[in-house]
Amino acid sequence: RDAIVADLSTRANRATNFGLIEFFDNFGAVLGILLSIFLVQLIPLKTLFLLAAIPSFISVLLIFFFIQDAPLLKNTTQLSNNGIASPPDQNQGTRNDAMGWRHFGKNFRLINTSNLLFSLGFFSYSFLLLFLQAKNFALVSIPIYYLIFSLSASLFSWGSGHLADKQSRRLVIA
Repeated sequence: RDAIVADLSTRANRATNFGLIEFFDNFGAVLGILLSIFLVQLIPLKTLFLLAAIPSFISVLLIFFFIQDAPLLKNTTQLSNNGIASPPDQNQGTRNDAMGWRHFGKNFRLINTSNLLFSLGFFSYSFLLLFLQAKNFALVSIPIYYLIFSLSASLFSWGSGHLADKQSRRLVIA
């Protein structure tokens, strides 16, 4: 999804477009929270969790039965240490050899390692919920605070992306 947005965006609107994606991600969380607050009063919690697992289960089945790996070609290229494609080794031939972490370029490994570290920022949701529970907020009110948190993230993401297109991106990130 991000690659498609990057391909369809210009330098002038790239941050706005990515901000829009974040807006919809967080707004989807807002709608999910509202739906869960409504449904938890109608359906037992255990049943609600089982219902929430159904889309994931269907996705796994679709991947398992309908998605197949493309066969590995003997003459495929691999990425060199600087991220540029290079001819394959003569020893290469199995899928594990071609797709191993060490076969990707340094830049690819760096961006994925950075992505892993920055993804840890999503733990802030969990810390907010634990903080509220530790401060003895009513258990019923915790989803409301999570809703406010997600709504704030949703509202600020699109505007921040637009601002990043108009101003220095580094200034907006700071």
